[in-house]
Amino acid sequence: IVRHKPLAFVFENVEGFLTAEDGARVLDLLDPVIGAGYRVHLRKVNAANYGVPQHRKRVIVIGELGWDPSFPPPTHRAHGAPGADLVSGRLPLTPSLSDALRGLPEPSIGESDDPLDHSYTPLQGMDLKRAEALEPGQTMRYLPKEL
Repeated sequence: IVRHKPLAFVFENVEGFLTAEDGARVLDLLDPVIGAGYRVHLRKVNAANYGVPQHRKRVIVIGELGWDPSFPPPTHRAHGAPGADLVSGRLPLTPSLSDALRGLPEPSIGESDDPLDHSYTPLQGMDLKRAEALEPGQTMRYLPKEL
């Protein structure tokens, strides 16, 4: 059996991955691949800068064997996100959730046999109270302590 090394890999995780256990997890991940000869590029990105209709900070690691990896440039401006002004003003705004969902059929309520799993479970109790208390664009940080 001949085993070949992959030429490239991509790793994605939450931003807390960088600081968890004083960065030990980052070293646990990167030491073996760097030792195997990979060149690595690590970056924290906001997924909204790549067209995802939500502010979602992620840690992305790209490793490549034999050449220096690079990140694709942002495709969108994440309106309202920290650092959004640093991205070119010529880029389109990140689509809203309404934009992303426009054109989809109405979802079914509860369990679904739909192959796309296009269903939802209505909010109830405390979850419903939290959702009703938030204005568009707000996060859980805006909730009163009782919620």
